Amino acid sequence: MKKEIQEGHWNNSALYFHKFKRYLWKEAVGTKTNLNKKTQEFVRTYLRVFVPGLSYAVTSLGVFASFFFSLLITMSISGRGYSDILGAVSSVEPLRNLLEKADPSWGNAAIALIGCEALGPVILAITLALTPKTMDALQTKLAESGWGEENIEERAAEILNLTS
Repeated sequence: MKKEIQEGHWNNSALYFHKFKRYLWKEAVGTKTNLNKKTQEFVRTYLRVFVPGLSYAVTSLGVFASFFFSLLITMSISGRGYSDILGAVSSVEPLRNLLEKADPSWGNAAIALIGCEALGPVILAITLALTPKTMDALQTKLAESGWGEENIEERAAEILNLTS
């Protein structure tokens, strides 16, 4: 870098930026050992947040989809649902005209969504009961693939090797 500065390849703002960047790096990280510790702490925190968050999201989506499709299949098999609503609003001409324009399968999907909203507390309770099992399965899978708690030092070293 000194040679480039002497030859005039660097202007003053680039030189000051480079010095500022080195200063920030030393203040934020300090030594290579400190960088390694901070990287390990980052990976550890990531795993502590990522695993429960992803586990809850997957479980919640699975439980909601199960209820939604169960309600949809039940309406499909029983023949109830959208056609019953059309019959109930037959005396209200503007509403009936509006609802007749919709496809019956979309009408049943809307009813299933309303049913899921009504069953929200049940869905939440089941989700909360199943999330720890999903979390255990995800942690096992991460450990098998080398991203478990016991592999944090190795992962931090890999990350540092990629960035240096």
